[in-house]
Amino acid sequence: MGGKINSDNIVSIGAGGSFTGELNASKLIVSGTFEGSAECESIELLKGGTILGKIVSKDLMIESNSVFEGE
Repeated sequence: MGGKINSDNIVSIGAGGSFTGELNASKLIVSGTFEGSAECESIELLKGGTILGKIVSKDLMIESNSVFEGE
């Protein structure tokens, strides 16, 4: 799925799921694949998850065995 998401809530990309595009939310939780740009209060990259792109966040948590490539 791709496009643009604007949410005041939590957005979760589950294992096996993917999103490509722009995302603005209070919190982003990734155990699948996110590619694009995200601006959130908090971002959690869980084991097995992948983030490719640009992220802006006050809080960032990255678990081991995950992939983050970007800025």
